[in-house]
Amino acid sequence: DGLRATLQRMLADTAGLSLVSMKTLGPEEAAKVLPPAQEVPGMYRHAMELRISGGFSDLHDWLLSVEGMPRKLLWSGMQLELDEEQRLFLSVRVVTLSPDTVPLEIAE
Repeated sequence: DGLRATLQRMLADTAGLSLVSMKTLGPEEAAKVLPPAQEVPGMYRHAMELRISGGFSDLHDWLLSVEGMPRKLLWSGMQLELDEEQRLFLSVRVVTLSPDTVPLEIAE
């Protein structure tokens, strides 16, 4: 999966972050999951759910790098948590649109 590999490389390139979990979600027809005003006929939404541990500034920098990619990736459903041991965790869904139903190949 190109999206998975790209996100894993981006995490590896950001010091101070570690991947806790990553889940690929199946493609969904964009017309069924987007509000009518944002409908894009013939497009599919591809998404990954990630859980990442690290410092606040490292997590912030990683989100900025996701937004700055040449192929438009968006993030949604973000949740920031602090556990009993004062470790910070970010749960986020990374989403993109494509005319293809097959997993995406995304260049950095």
